[in-house]
Amino acid sequence: MADRPTTPPQNTPPSFSTPASRGSASHGSYSTQHTQEDYLPYLREDLATAKTVTFDHFLELVLPSKTDHPTLQQLKKISEDHRVQASLSKYKAVTVPETSLYQPFVELANQCMELLPTKGAGVDSVFCRNDPAIVRGSRAQRKPDVGIVKSATLRIGHRDSADNLADRGPSGDNAGPAFHWAELLGFYEFKLDDPPVPKAHLPEPRVARPSGSLATTSRAKRPANTSGSSSKRPRSPSPKDERPTKRSNKSTPELQCASYAVELMSHGGLRSHVIGALVTPSTIVMLYYDHSITVKSEPLHFTTDLIPFLTMLSRIASLTLAEWGYPEILRGELKGSEPKGPDPLLDNEKAVDFRGMKLDLANGWTLELDTNIFRAHGLIGRGTCVVGATVIKTTKDDMPEDKRVAVKWTWVPRTRTAESAIIALATAYAKSTENADMLSHLPHVLYSQDFEDLDYPQRPLFEAFRDSYELRTLRITVQEVLHPIANLTTSAELSLAIQGIFKCYRWLYEKVKIMHRDISLGNLMYRQMEGGKVIGVLNDFDFALHLTAIPLSTSKQRTGTKPYMARDLLVPSPPRHLYRHDLESLFYVLASIATGFHEGKPIMSAPLWKWHIFDMGTLLTEKQAFLSQSVVTTTAHFAALRLWILTLRAMFQRGNTARQDHAILVEESMGRVVPVFDEETLGGQVTFDAFAACIGL
Repeated sequence: MADRPTTPPQNTPPSFSTPASRGSASHGSYSTQHTQEDYLPYLREDLATAKTVTFDHFLELVLPSKTDHPTLQQLKKISEDHRVQASLSKYKAVTVPETSLYQPFVELANQCMELLPTKGAGVDSVFCRNDPAIVRGSRAQRKPDVGIVKSATLRIGHRDSADNLADRGPSGDNAGPAFHWAELLGFYEFKLDDPPVPKAHLPEPRVARPSGSLATTSRAKRPANTSGSSSKRPRSPSPKDERPTKRSNKSTPELQCASYAVELMSHGGLRSHVIGALVTPSTIVMLYYDHSITVKSEPLHFTTDLIPFLTMLSRIASLTLAEWGYPEILRGELKGSEPKGPDPLLDNEKAVDFRGMKLDLANGWTLELDTNIFRAHGLIGRGTCVVGATVIKTTKDDMPEDKRVAVKWTWVPRTRTAESAIIALATAYAKSTENADMLSHLPHVLYSQDFEDLDYPQRPLFEAFRDSYELRTLRITVQEVLHPIANLTTSAELSLAIQGIFKCYRWLYEKVKIMHRDISLGNLMYRQMEGGKVIGVLNDFDFALHLTAIPLSTSKQRTGTKPYMARDLLVPSPPRHLYRHDLESLFYVLASIATGFHEGKPIMSAPLWKWHIFDMGTLLTEKQAFLSQSVVTTTAHFAALRLWILTLRAMFQRGNTARQDHAILVEESMGRVVPVFDEETLGGQVTFDAFAACIGL
């Protein structure tokens, strides 16, 4: 008899973020709706390694000069124009409140843009007030003060013009609808107080400048400063010895700006990067975010030096869609956007999706995309997005048109072996040996394509920061449609799926020499066979490592998805990833489903759902406490799995005890030789055989 549910979940989807690895953009989430409180812990981790450069250097890295950019003489003439001076005087006359800065800045920026020769060279864009309108597309309730949008965007609804939005942004019947995250090219946030002046991490680049072509800020040389890069520490055998420090959840202007960037990267369509700014009555700090780094400029006192301000605006005006961060690989006609054609504008009240857009692949296939299946939320990391799609054109006889598929795009480190290659290796091994039964536990990849030469400033950023910057490739993978393991609603089905996934993982590790390294709720799936039988599938091999491959991946991103990461990996300088870490993650996935899901829906009040919003230090403490508890409360669906959870938890506790006992033995040895502790299995306690016994194999 199937287990009977008794505890219905809350109707509202959880707004928990699920930080992953050391970068927020690999976060797994069953709901891509997030609040500012959810951002702060993991955005603070991302911003801890932000780089500061001079204003000149920021322009060279992010907004490089083009041949048609204005000369110094042209910029001087524009700066002295009576219309620009009138707009500047109007802006400088403002003191308080902060909101009184928005429209004068918009008028100044737009007036300058109109006079620049680069106007129209790129996307036809315009500055507009946004505050107090809440940007559509997520539940984050965010409202950047000023946005940069395509001029065509103002023809939607009653927006009309930047002047029409002067008082209250795109809100109300006379100026709406509110902007969507997919409509904002960039943002400008305002504060009354000048930001602290940080030191640049790199000296000013020695760039040859044509005479009379460009003048920006002071070029005083500064010594290199590597304070933004991660430091190396001795690795600790125990997570207790190296805990991350807890930090205040109080927001700052930098965190506020980063929260806008998160929404643009997660809900603003397919984006490679975001450009924004932090503005005060007299200064401007330029901001840049991509999946590997955050870069900010030193403050420019633009009210007393218009030339570099005009230089920045001229380069903004010449940006193409790709240079704004929209890779031009999708096409389609979208409701509510003009003009029609390749356009990032999406008209969807609640969440960005890609319905109706077409994706043309190099193998001749054309896919029509529809709703999102999964969307990561964050900045640093892979930024995974999975979308349902239908094949509408194919060149293969064995690929019928109208076939339903799943399309995944990720910003993967270039040093990693492609997921499709890892899966192909495992598939070939299974077919060539007596392990054909393992094929049913592997995903079926239909096609994979990399896009490496996208038009955004990866290469100059890598050249500038080297070890602090990770080059990435946009990888699109097409595979069969699978079902999330959390959709299973009985102990019998879930136990069968978990057993199958465990057997597949063990086979991959012992026979094929592949370690998955990202066991998480979002990566465990199932397929329904004829007759209704459930087969567990181990999905998403982006972090997988072929153990015999040389050289190993040099990716700087921590492996795993944070709510499910082993305790050892939650410290600032984690040890080498071991197979027992993946077994611990599999245990956490099982516990999360059994204690926190009802009829395939998450229960917001379930204790383990809090793991999605904790920072590293708090999560480590919570996991230690969870392993020490003697009681496990499952939902009625999964009461039969309570014994599995208790025996697995006892196994990991025995491993902890063995390591602690060995540490005491070493401390009291008085110089005597002590056998080396087996970290691979925590003293023989956490092994494949021990785990198998706990789950009835």
